[in-house]
Formats: sequence, structure tokens, C-alpha cells
Amino acid sequence: MRCKLIARIRPGVYLLAVNETPHSLAAFRKDGLAAAIALLVIACRNPTFAQSVEDPAKEAKDEGLPAENSCRIPGVTYPIGITYEELVAGLDADALVLIDVRDPLELRETGKLPKSHNVPLPEFETAFQLSPEEFTEKYGFPKPTPQDENVVLSCQSGCRIVTAWEAIQPFGYCRVRLYYGSFLDWESRHGPLIKENKEELFLRSMRSRWKLVGHKWLPPSSSGKTELAAVLVVLAGAGVSFSMTIRDGARGDLASEDGESFKNASCRIPGITYPIGIEFEELAEGLLNDSVVLIDVRNRWELEETGKLPKSQNVPLPEFETAFNLSPEEFLKKYGFIKPEPEDENVVLTCRSGRRILLAWDAIEPLGYCKVRLYFGSYLDWKARSAPLIPVPGSLEP
Repeated sequence: MRCKLIARIRPGVYLLAVNETPHSLAAFRKDGLAAAIALLVIACRNPTFAQSVEDPAKEAKDEGLPAENSCRIPGVTYPIGITYEELVAGLDADALVLIDVRDPLELRETGKLPKSHNVPLPEFETAFQLSPEEFTEKYGFPKPTPQDENVVLSCQSGCRIVTAWEAIQPFGYCRVRLYYGSFLDWESRHGPLIKENKEELFLRSMRSRWKLVGHKWLPPSSSGKTELAAVLVVLAGAGVSFSMTIRDGARGDLASEDGESFKNASCRIPGITYPIGIEFEELAEGLLNDSVVLIDVRNRWELEETGKLPKSQNVPLPEFETAFNLSPEEFLKKYGFIKPEPEDENVVLTCRSGRRILLAWDAIEPLGYCKVRLYFGSYLDWKARSAPLIPVPGSLEP
């Protein structure tokens, strides 16, 4: 194995090349500047990572940390690894707490390791600064203590767990162990994987992105729009049919619960479930008789690669909210079709898999566009049914 230093990113963090292949943000000890070395996971997934601390108190001082954070034991190599066999035995005996730092959508797609819990990497450092009660409430299992020696981290290939370990070791979590092989090793050994059902996914999404106030789940921000959209994306990706019924549209119950008054909250009709979906058969018929305005929210380059649905228009998601705030004349000039009115009931949104249309709907619903319908199957469902696709200039496939 040949390692070469390419660049210094920040104190103690460097970009390395392993066998001529760059590995970004690989932190390693150099002149005492870094307290931890990032694991370099190469194709064969044989990590060669080790750091032995001779003087933990001095190491902490070198990094600007208080001496009490020097939880490492002299002569011990950190982070401490765990093998597949040890992990299996520990899980079978309920002697380990296994934390997967992958994104919830990854777990949905691949399945999760048995008895594992999920704390996504972007939330990791913040999570371990929560109180035990807040941690349990949000993630559904007791918060580990720095003294615990039975905590194991896992991810996809062994890279992200090093970042996670680095994030919490200053808090005293030196004893947390890393399953370097992670999901890829587990899968290659035909270890069992658990597929979450829709209810479990919903609850974990709520715990991860919302907060519990009393006995009621509420978004953490005042308006909750972003968090609501994020939860809807996760649910849609899992095939969960999203529904929300407004008890009194004129009162705008949802808006008042979020602590914000939307001027168009009353566009919803009491007893109607929102967003309103549309099936393939109904959409195809509507396109044939020109009774539907179909808007694709994907990026232009995606349409060029795959082709577009017949008679569809394109308003990319990043421009969506701004587009529907344009005047009718500006909208027509920029997008080449007549701007829909909030009262229109023939507008349908599509994307690639049904996730982005939820974000698009969430962006324009406060403007009064409650009646816009969503083709939840979107491009993937359309293609799976061998329905026609129209080439877009630059298309790679019709």
C-alpha cells in the first residue's frame, strides 16, 4: 500500500492518496496536531488505522481540549475495532448497542442490521449533547454514557463511522468501537437484514425530524414547512400514502397549530385529504384528451437523459416557489405555458420517483394551490408501464 500526502485541509486534517486513489478528509496525527486518525477504507476494506496515545492529557492539551476529556488509556490504539464474528455474538447475546449512522433513506433501501439503532451522521454530534431524556425521546433508545464499552458504530463502508467517532470522542466516548466492515461486510457475509415496515419508518422519521410537545408531535421550527416536507419525502420514498385531512379549512387548523397564520390556509375543503393523488390510468386519459396540465419538477439535464412524459411542462424544483410568485406574463415568457391559477383542478406534478413533488406542493400550497394533484408514481412508474416518452434535445434514450 502506498500513501501520499496531497494537501492539508485544516490542522490535523489532510487529503491522502492510497495507491494513487484520493481519500478526502482523512485526518491523521502529525506533530501532535490531531487526536484521531481517520480510517482509510480501500476497495478490499482492510483498514490500516491505528493511533496509540502515550500521554492522553498532553494530547488533549495539544488540541485545545480540557485535560478531563483525555478519556484514552495510555498504550491503547484508538478507535477500537470490532470484527464481524464479535459483533454477531454480541448482538445475539444482547450485549451490544449498535448504532447505524447512515441516512434513513439508505436504511429503507438496503435494510438495517438486526437490533441496530439509527442516529444519522449529520445529527451525531448534536445528538450526543442532548440530555438522556431528549436523546431517548428523539431516537428511541437510551443514550449511551461515555463509560459504556458496548457501543458499536456502523455505516455503509466504514468511512462515516470514523467521522462520527471523531465528533463524540471529545465528550469522552473513546470506548465506542467501530465495525470497519460495516454494511458492505455484513452483506457480503450474508448476515440477516431487517426491512422496516411503514409504521416503523414513520415513527423514526418523526423522532428524527420533529419534536414531541406533551403528547403531540410538532415541527421544531415555528412554521414547520421544511421539516414537514422532509418527513413527507421519507414517507413517499417508502411507499407510504401521505394523507392529511383538515377539519375546518376556513379556520386553518394546521396553520394555527404551527403558530403561523397562512392567508390562503382556507383553500382546503373540510373532509378532503391533501395532497390529492392521481393514478397512471387517469393521468394517461387526461393527457390524451388535453384536460391535464402536467408539470415535471426535475432538472433539465434529467429530462435530456431520460426523455419526458408526453405533453409535460418543466419547472425545476429549485425554481418552483419563485415561479409561482411571478406574474402570468413573466411565467409564460420564462416557462412557455400559461401559469396555472390556484383554482385550477387539472394541474398535476411529477418528478422521478414521487419525492420532489411533495416539496414542490409544499412550496406552493401556502399560495392557495391546494387542488394541485400529485402523480406519486412519477417517471419510474410511467417507464415501468412502458408508456411513451418524448425525447428532449440532448436525450440519451427516448
